[in-house]
Amino acid sequence: MRTGAKTGATGRRRPVSWWARALRRTAEEVAEDQRALAVGARLRRSGRVQVVVSAGSFAGSVAPSTAPSAAESGDVVTLLGQVPVLTAEAVAGFLEAVSFDPARIAAVRRGELPYDLIEHAEEAGVELIPAADEIASTCSCGHWRPGCVHLVAVLLVLAEQAGADARVLLRLRGVPVDEDRSGSAAIGAGPEGAADAAGDQRADLELAVEATLRARALLADAPEPSPSSATPPAPH
Repeated sequence: MRTGAKTGATGRRRPVSWWARALRRTAEEVAEDQRALAVGARLRRSGRVQVVVSAGSFAGSVAPSTAPSAAESGDVVTLLGQVPVLTAEAVAGFLEAVSFDPARIAAVRRGELPYDLIEHAEEAGVELIPAADEIASTCSCGHWRPGCVHLVAVLLVLAEQAGADARVLLRLRGVPVDEDRSGSAAIGAGPEGAADAAGDQRADLELAVEATLRARALLADAPEPSPSSATPPAPH
């Protein structure tokens, strides 16, 4: 079930999923205050935020603005976050709820979460949407209080990604999701398939973090423009 709508680049009304809305609410609850929420939303719209998801973890980077303000350092900001994965019992309950109806299996393979599936899963004690107090993070911005603008921005992008494909959310919560070359998902691919998928996700996460840290180091080592090249000579 999808609720609400959003206008896409083509002008058509694109539906917004209920799980994307729920993840946005989590981002709003995580925000330190309304200013952090507003700045985080602005960063999300800027297109400078990249997010990679693995089971129980997410990594984000925020590229510097081409015209940084006094409030920005001009460095790449990197963030690592953790979310509890579902217990083995909860994963089994969710997979059982999916397998209850072939239409649910088809929907999940399309990257959707039918509302009746979630109701069924919740009856089994499965909560897919992480609560604000379940999210832990460390950010290179050094903000001393939780809920910095970069965490808000990363969570908003994560909500956007999950809205486009619910398997992002399933992967984050530790539900085994394996994609073959045709792009279809095998839900509950078995212990070996789940282990391989989790290993690939961890590798992707490590590569993304390494890339953002390398970019940050390159920016830090870039030479400052010399005064002679930055300032034209005074006329005689």
